[in-house]
Parts: sequence; C-alpha cells; structure tokens
Amino acid sequence: MIIMFNKDNKRVITEHDSAILKKLYYDAANSNRGIGIWLSRLNSLLKNADVVSYGKISPDRVTINSEFALQDNISCEVVIIVLVLPIGAFKKVEGEFDEFKVPVLSPLGISVLGRKVGDTIAGRIHIGEMIYQPEAEGRLNDNSLRA
Repeated sequence: MIIMFNKDNKRVITEHDSAILKKLYYDAANSNRGIGIWLSRLNSLLKNADVVSYGKISPDRVTINSEFALQDNISCEVVIIVLVLPIGAFKKVEGEFDEFKVPVLSPLGISVLGRKVGDTIAGRIHIGEMIYQPEAEGRLNDNSLRA
C-alpha cells in the first residue's frame, strides 16, 4: 500500500493523543522491532500536526478510539474502522462483519490519524462517516477499545 501525505490537509490531533503517541514512539524506537519507516512517519506526523486541547478537536477528525467508515473510491467497498492503541488491535470486532480494529502505529492508522471526514488517502480511500469520536462524546480517556 502506498501512503500519500497530502500537504494541503493539515492534520489535527489532541494533546492527549499526542502525549500517548510520543510515549509509543519512544517505546517502539527503543525496541528494535524493525518498524523504522513507520516510526519515522509517526515522528513526522507528531512534528507537523496541529495539536489542540481536548475540547477544541472538531467532531469530524479521526482520533484514537474513533470509529469511522472508509470507502474505496474505485471498488466502492466500505469498511468500518476503529482506530485503537496497539493492544488488542488487528482483530475483527465480534458480531460485526465489516468492522475492524486498526492500530494507530500501523500504516493505515498513521495515514488516517488527524484527518477529517471527506479526506482521501492513497489517492483512492475516502474517509466517510464518523460514527463515534470519544472527544465529541466527552470521553477523553476512552480506552474501552469499543469491543
């Protein structure tokens, strides 16, 4: 998968997500897991994103633990994604056919974090409906992983 970073679409993340991601970055950077290129992209995201307080994030922005639709503009296939911390990720949500937990430190996770509904990644994947965003619901520390 080729990930394209659209410089016209500034990423926006919360202070809370930024703090979590910085800790994950430093922990992963010291683990020698062979994920250097993705750590580099995460570091770039953290350096270039606008960081806002919990109450200032728009409800259409993808944050950690957000649930949203992605649509392939060519095949028109839609999949529901829950962006999660690495623990418990890469699992289908029980009882849901088209819903997946995707870790924020994966290529897809890094690509969607901080983007907004209507953005396109990789030239063909459209971020559709925002189904759930913890901040919009007043849940700053939502670590439930929406299981």
